[in-house]
Order: sequence, then C-alpha cells, then structure tokens
Amino acid sequence: MISPNFQEQTQNYLSKVSNIYNMIALTGLPERNRELHHVLLDKIFIKLTMQVAQSESFSQRVFWEKEQLALTRKGHDKDHEQAQLRTLQALSGRASEPPPAKTLSVADTLHQYHRLMIVGAPGSGKTTLMRWLAVTFAKQLQAQDDRLGSRFAQNRIPIVLELRRFVTRLHALAQSPATFSLADEISTFVGEDARFPHIEAGFIRETLANGQGLLLLDGLDEVPNRSARQRLLEAVEAFITTPDYTHNWCILTTRPHGFQQVNLRRDFQQAEVQPFTDEDVRHFMGHWYDTAYGQIDPDRATAEANELTTKIQENQNVQGLARNPLLCTIIAIVYRNNRILPHRRVELYEKCCEALLDTWERDKFGDDNVNSLLLSNQFSWKTKLYLLGYVAQWLHQTTERLAASEEQIEAQLVKGLEALQQKGTRLDKPLEEEAHNFVVAIRDRSGLLQGRGDGTLEFMHRTFQEYLTARFIAAQPREVCIDLVMTHLHEAWWREVHLLVIGHLGTDSGENAETASQLLLHILQVYKPPSRWLLPPRKKWQLRWFNLGKWLPSWQWQRRIAWHLLPEFELAAEGFADCTLEGRTELVSKTLFQVAEDRALLWLREPCLRGWVFPDDQFLSHFVKVVAKYLPSDSGLVDIFLQGLQDENEEVQRVAADRLGDLGVASETVISALVAALQDKESWARDTAAYSLGSMGATNDRLIQDLVDALVAALQDENESVRGAAADSLGRLGVASETVISALVAALQDKNKDVRHAAANSLGDLGIASDTVISTLVAALQDNHSLVRGAAAKSLGRLGVANETVISALVATLQDEDKYVRHAAADSLRRLGAVDETVISTLVATLQNEDKDARSAAADSLGHLGVASETVISALVAALQDKNKDVRDASANSLGRLGVASETVISALVATLQDEEVRGAAADSLGRLGVASETVISALVATLQDENVRDIVAESLGRLGAIDETVVSALVTALQDKYDWMSHAAAKSLGRLGVASDTVISALAAALQNEEYWVRSAAAESLGRLGVASETVLSALVATLQDKDFLVQGAAAESLGQLKIKDKVQLQRVLIALNRCLHDSDSWVQHNALGAIRELLEGRQIPGYRWRSVADRQNKWQQFKALPWKKLVLIVLVSGLFLILGATSWFFGVIVVIATVVTILYPILFQSQ
Repeated sequence: MISPNFQEQTQNYLSKVSNIYNMIALTGLPERNRELHHVLLDKIFIKLTMQVAQSESFSQRVFWEKEQLALTRKGHDKDHEQAQLRTLQALSGRASEPPPAKTLSVADTLHQYHRLMIVGAPGSGKTTLMRWLAVTFAKQLQAQDDRLGSRFAQNRIPIVLELRRFVTRLHALAQSPATFSLADEISTFVGEDARFPHIEAGFIRETLANGQGLLLLDGLDEVPNRSARQRLLEAVEAFITTPDYTHNWCILTTRPHGFQQVNLRRDFQQAEVQPFTDEDVRHFMGHWYDTAYGQIDPDRATAEANELTTKIQENQNVQGLARNPLLCTIIAIVYRNNRILPHRRVELYEKCCEALLDTWERDKFGDDNVNSLLLSNQFSWKTKLYLLGYVAQWLHQTTERLAASEEQIEAQLVKGLEALQQKGTRLDKPLEEEAHNFVVAIRDRSGLLQGRGDGTLEFMHRTFQEYLTARFIAAQPREVCIDLVMTHLHEAWWREVHLLVIGHLGTDSGENAETASQLLLHILQVYKPPSRWLLPPRKKWQLRWFNLGKWLPSWQWQRRIAWHLLPEFELAAEGFADCTLEGRTELVSKTLFQVAEDRALLWLREPCLRGWVFPDDQFLSHFVKVVAKYLPSDSGLVDIFLQGLQDENEEVQRVAADRLGDLGVASETVISALVAALQDKESWARDTAAYSLGSMGATNDRLIQDLVDALVAALQDENESVRGAAADSLGRLGVASETVISALVAALQDKNKDVRHAAANSLGDLGIASDTVISTLVAALQDNHSLVRGAAAKSLGRLGVANETVISALVATLQDEDKYVRHAAADSLRRLGAVDETVISTLVATLQNEDKDARSAAADSLGHLGVASETVISALVAALQDKNKDVRDASANSLGRLGVASETVISALVATLQDEEVRGAAADSLGRLGVASETVISALVATLQDENVRDIVAESLGRLGAIDETVVSALVTALQDKYDWMSHAAAKSLGRLGVASDTVISALAAALQNEEYWVRSAAAESLGRLGVASETVLSALVATLQDKDFLVQGAAAESLGQLKIKDKVQLQRVLIALNRCLHDSDSWVQHNALGAIRELLEGRQIPGYRWRSVADRQNKWQQFKALPWKKLVLIVLVSGLFLILGATSWFFGVIVVIATVVTILYPILFQSQ
C-alpha cells in the first residue's frame, strides 16, 4: 500500500541524492584554482569493468563426472567401469584451473546479478561507482545508452549507506545477540541524517517494503571490528531473505585483503573492480582537464591532458599508478600544479600532502598570511604531517576506527606538540589552544581532515590515514619501528600501512634504508624453515612409507604452513619493489634472490613438490609471478629455468618453459632458448615453448622480429597443438604487423579446430579491422565447429566495425545451433550497438518458424540480447506453449534472464511448472525474478516432489526467502531415503536453501557417514555453503578429511576454507588437520587443502604468532645458550643416580648421548618460531 505523499517524498528525496552524490569535492585534493571547489561526477566518471568468477569450478566438474560414473556403473562390464575410473583419476590429478573469470561492464554485471559484493583495492573507484549509480537512478537516467542501457527501464530509489558513518551504531547493535533489522536501522539513519531534511524514516521503510530500493552499502572493510562486521552481514542476509524486501537490489563494497570469503549467501556474486586501461586513463585525463580547467582555456586544457597522458605512457611506474582512479586524480592535480610526475605511491602521497599543507595555503592566502592563519609557529609542511601522524596512528592503532570527535583528535595533537617541545620547538600558546587552532586550520583549509556532520572528523580518504600512520611509524627509532610493524604482520587492517612504511623508509640511502633493510629481513625470517623430514617426501613412492609429516601433523605446523604459503616472501618482495635503488641494500637483495632461487630449484626438481603435492605446478607459477612482478629480472630464476629446458626429464622441461613465460623476461638469451626449443623433436616441448614466447614483452625491434618470425614459422608445425599455441601467442604478443595478420588469416583455414579457434581469437586481440580480417571472420561464422564460430563472433564485436555485412552475419548467427555461439553473437551485436527493432522483429517472427531448432535459437537469443520490450515478453510467453521442449526451455530461461516480473510472466512460469520437461528452467527463472508471492511459493514447494529438479527448486526458494519448516523437513527426511540419488539431491538442496538451522546442520553432519561417496561429498559441500563454523560442523568436516574417497576429502577441505573461524583454538585445530592433508596421496586433496589454508589465513596471522620485541630477541642468544646446559647437567645427575643404583656404564653413556642430542636439536627442529 503506497502512502498518499509517497510520490512527493520520492521526488524530494531523489533530488537530494542527486545533489549530494553528484558533487566531487576537491577539499582534500591539492587543487590550486581558488574558484574550483568541486567537479560534477557526471562529467568525469569513467565506466569501470568488473571481473566476475565463473560459477562452475573444477571440483564441480570432477564431481559431475563422478556422478555420471555412479549412474552408469550398473549395466556396464568391469573393463568399462575401470576405463571411466582411470579417466576420472587423470582428470582430478591434473587439477585443471577453474574457468577464467568473465570481464563484464557495470551494466552487464548489474543486469545479471542484483546482489553484488564489489571488491577493489584502495582508490580503485568503488565509492565513486556507488555514487554514480546513486546519481544515475536518482535522475532516472539508468535506461539511457550512455548509462546502463534499455534493460534498466525500471526505476529504483537509491539508498546509500556509507558504513564508516554507521560504525558507532553498528558497534552498539553488535552487543545484542539478536539479528537487527537492517530496514529499520537504515530508515532511522537516513531519517536522522542532516543532509536529508524533511525525509522521514517511514519513507525509506516504505520504499524497501515496496521492493523499489537500490541499497548501496559502501565500505564493509571500514567496519574494523570483526564481530560488528559479521553482525552486519547477518542483518543483510536476513534482509534479502525476508519476503517483503526480497525485490530490492543490494550492493556492498569492500577492499580485498581479509574479506574475500565473507559469509554471505550464494545469492551475492563477488565482482572485482578492474584497473583503468590505457584508454581509460586517456579518457579520464581528457574529462578531468575539460571539466576542471576547460572553461578557462579549453585549448590549453586539451593540450595539457594529452601531454600528461603521453608522459604517463612513457613511464612504466607511473603508468601502473595511474591505473588506480584515486591516484590518477592526484597525478592530474599534482602535475598541473608543479609539472612533477612522482614515480612511487609514497612520493605521490607526499607531493599531494605537501601541496595541501604548503603550496595550496600559499597560493590561496599568500606567503605573509599563511603562518598566522595556520599556526603561531613557522612549522614546515613535514612538521604538520608529523603532527597529523599522531592522529592517524592513534585512529589506526588504538581503536581501529576512521573517525573521532574533535576533542579526541586535539588530545592526540597535544601529544605531538609535547614531543616537538621536547625536541626544542618553542610554542607561544598553550598546547590545547595550539591543537585546537591546528584542527580548525586543517579542517577548514587543507581538507586533509574533514567533518562528517555529526561532530566527528576523519581523513579525506582512508588511504591518507594509512599513509600518515606509515610516516609516523617510519619516524620512530629503528627498534620501535620494527616492533610496530611486526606486531601486526599480515593483519588485513595493517597491510597497506606496512607497505607504505617500507616504501617511505626505502626512499633513499642512509639510516632509513638500513631500517628498511632490517625490517625486511625480520619479515623474511619470521619462521625458520621446517625440518626437511616434516615436508612431503622427495619421491612419490615415499608418500606411503616415509611420510613423517602426515603422522606428525602438529609438529612445526606453523613453520610448515608458512613454508607452503610464503606470505612473508610475498610481502617483503612487494615492499622491496617500492623502494628506490638507493633504498635497497645488497643484503636484502641477496636474501630475496636466494629464497627465490632455492624455492624454484626445489619445486622444479622434486617430483612430489613439482607435480604431486602442487599439481600442475600452480604454486610455483604463483611464486614465479610474484618474483616477476616485484623483483628485478636478474633474480636468478631465468638461469634456473634455462637450465631446466636442457633437463632430461620431460616434466622439468615443460615446467621450466612455462615458468619462463610467467617471468616474461624478454632477453636475447631467453628468446633464443625458447626459439631453439621450437625445433625440439618432442611436440610437447615445442608446444610449451610456443606458448611461453607469447608472454615475452620484448621492446627491442630485433627481438620482436625474432619472436614474430619464430611463431609464424611454428604455424606450419606438423603438430596441431604447436600450431594452436603459436596462433594464441601471436595474439598475446600484440604485434599487429602485416606478416602476423596474414599468417593468422591463413591459420583460419587450418584443418584443426583448435588452431582455427586460436587464430580467430588472436585476430580479435590484435584489433586490426581491415577488410581482409573482417571478411575472414565473417566467413568463419560458417565454420563446421562451434568453438571457431563463437570465437569469430566474439572477435567481430571487439573489432568495432558495425557495417551491414558484419551486422547481417551476426544476426544470422543468432540462429546457430550452438547456444554459446548465439550468445557470442548477441554480445557482439550489443557491443556494436546494433540491437535494433529489425533484429528483434526478425527473431520474434522466427518463433513461428517450422524448424524447431530455429525457434529454440530465436527464443534463446531474445533473452541474451537483453531487450525486454512488451513485444518480446509476449512472444516468449506464447512460446512456452510450443510443442517442442527445447523451445519451451529456452523461452522459460529467457524470461528469467530479461528480469521482467510482470503478472503475465509470473503466471506463465508458474503454469510451466506443470511441464515436467522444462519445469527446471521455469523454477530457476521464478527464483531469479524475485517475486515471493503465495502463488509462486506454493507452486515451487509442490515441485519439490520432482527429484530431477529438486535442487533447482530449493535454490529458487532460497533466493525468494521463502523457506518454511515444511520444506526443510521434507529435505531432511529425504536425506535418509533408501535411494542414494534422492539423498544426494536432498543434500545439495539443503546447501542451496541457505537455512543453517540446528536441524539442517545435524542432518548434513550425519549424512557425512552415508555409504555412498557422492552423498557424503554433497553433504560436505553444503556444510561449506551454509557457512556455519560451529563445533559440530568443524568436527564433522575435520573427521571427513580422512574419508576413504578423495572427492569427499577434497569437498571437506574446500568447505573448511569457506568458513569464517573466529576462535583461534578451533582455527589451529582445522589448520593442523589440513596440514596433514598436504601429505595425502591424492593431488586433488592436497590442492584443496592448501587452498583452504590460504583462504582461512587471508588477512590473518597464523595462530600462535607472537612477536618478541627486537630488544628481547637481542637477549635471546644468552638465554638460549644457558638453557640447554642446565638441562644437560640435570640429565647427567639423573643418569648418575641410575649408575649408583646399579645400571651399567654403557646405559649411562647412551642416556647422556641421547639427552645431549635431543637437548641441542629440539629447539632447532621443533620450535615454532
């Protein structure tokens, strides 16, 4: 029921949202133009892209394969079954990578997923994106092509909740055990927000109840308290599963470190913000200069934008910084102010702060007035930063918060002023008065500190709080600085601070560089290497008989986990990379290089560590990419892998070639070695070399030509895999010469489908839209293999040529027999802006075609094109009555994809639930449309009786938040069914429901004892999905790690990694159990166990970590020397007593020798740190 004044309130509210969030204030940015206080978001926003993980994981694929094997075991002979088993074992042993993530536009992401968790690095544009969405919907412009497009015809009311403003209230709510009502809290918060006068809480509550809201929760990571954060997530879950609110869209944002696996329902899709591309940077600079300075001198603004863009592209370090939107903005302003282009983050932040606290003040008020306006003393800008460092460090360290009252901030400034006095600085006014004046000046003039409007102050961006905290820590005496960093090592809240500390200290040579060196060495030496006997054995056959680490999982378990994950090396390498050449000491360089070389050699040479414990050498690959990203090219790994190319072992050669590709060092030696490998007699060696050559980023013209010549020649290799790798590498190499284009065009005629597929993709990658390329790709749309046709369709869209020939060919491809080809064609038509009325009319007419395949293809394409017009909807509803099941199935799916939840659509889909051939598609679409009416719920509950679609129906009911006790009870009962397929479906369904009641948890835990492996595996997977880290769940999953079936063990390990385990004792128990799995004889179990360990420790310290201060460590040696001798004396005395009592002298001697050895070796082998 809509209240009488709802529309009036709506217009008032939307107007305020637009005014508030469309202004980008330049307070806190060092803009010198006194007249320029803000810019319009509309004018400068660059549409970001999102990377969305594919839903199908490798484990799901293996699990499906094994399910199929189970279903076909009856009725087949033993040889057939064994052949299938061998295939499955080979599949699982390879541990193939999961499907690559999709890169989508904001519009495509939001269209496909109405509940999003957007993850992005600091300054990546998450908040700006939320503001842009708020403004877009507030102005009701979302359906325009330059915004989100015609698929977003429905208006929504944006409700922005900046979580940093909500922290105080959230802390209070977290004290209550009951889950709070998110709708009530948001309504109250907005109603009390001074920025929204005359907007009543009831209006927001009514908006949410009507399902018209776009809920934008910004900054989950800015809720520092883990408990408060989890309570918020529980409230979000309760909100989206409440029938009254299920139609609202909900988006959250967070930084990545420590928050990848937040416990949110599967309804929330994680999407990662992608960095600016070079083209994005160019567009942003053009928009920024045009908006900020174009009114004054348009020609000069354009010239300066082009000049800056060119300088950015010429400097690789700055180019990397500019891919971050916040840093890109600061670069634009700093460069305009003084024509300086800083190369490192710390330099960029310093220049920004200098401009804010010194240059900006002088430009605005004049040299003579600055000091009287700011402080009574002539403090340098660095001194001002020093004082602000006290505030930043206090906020970050003491309370883990982002804001505080002015009085609290002044109290911290008094401490800083006292420290200045002790250093000899004279202050004319009382400290409290100086502190107050300082706060007023910083708040009102520089903008580094900003008021929230509630009496509290915060830094203009969390990044500046982190930077100033880092400066404060770096300014401390060496031992104190190291202690402050090491105490919070690997904690997500402190990661950016630690990297900035290292970067700041490593700015130049001298004392600071030595401090940076000592700090990096301490990080690298946190954990000693574990005993070699506790690591996986050297040979595969030793896994069964000489696997000491498996039987002693708790011995040195911290060291072993640190050895496997290498978090210290990764952090140290990243910090080292941000130091200047002068700030890098030889000792640190040697240590990092030595670790890199030792580990690479070990992983390359040891069979178990290369391909058994670390299947498909994925961890070596990750390690090498870290080295390539952060360490200089002379790290020594190049020589190791070059030697590996000459190894007699096939696997070593393959891994070495692959890793040379990861390193991307395009030296003459490397390229010559890989080119030589193209002549190897073994096809797999040529294949690997060809692929690795595509990763070489050569800049020398001669080397580039050598690369091109070698790969073009490889297109004629007798082996199709080599030809395919060469075609793929030519695309990745990015050299769009006439020779390359001609060779790829010719490769599209290759007899092998994979070669043609790679060639079609590479032509799209290279971006040359010549007539020859276009006509060749258009012809490839008729290829006899769907892979090639799909790649051709995709490449035509990427090339951007929307002529009649291309459009006609793509429209015709919408009738392709393969749905993935049709989807590629539809995507390309949308990208080319060619989805017009003619295309839609043609497809609608095709729904009446006599050919059932044509009708099915048309129905599927209509859904993928995204045009939800009345004509399209009516045609698809009518097609639900088609006599062919494929047509009905495609129509039902398309109705769900288009997202129009009209009464006509809902009624038609509910009726389709009676169609046993397509009810699965109808149930899925009803869940996606989000209408939780009584009619829909009743129909879905009744459909639960069909075991073939039970899991789909359960997931839809979960999406709709319509799970009642009857549904849960029916599924729990089905877990005990005599038919294993029924139990399996029930186990999967309970996980998809999202109901984590005690009854469900207990039932799934009991199902882990089912005699059928696929039921146990489904139960383990569902326990992970539900996200409850209770004692019952943890104990059950830990026990299941010892299951006799490798898929069940792997599912249990993967589920443990999905749980948020708060208790350190429980976490330790789980980590030790997973540590044991690293010694399992099955590579899939090992793979999942290590992945789970990585997830559980993301942004956390290994339990038991405790930093002893540098001073304590300096005294440790004396204590260490004294303790063993005391033990020895005691042992000798006791042994002497045995001798007196009659023991023989040889017994005495043996006891003394054993005691001596154990006393000396124990602290070396078995101490954790």
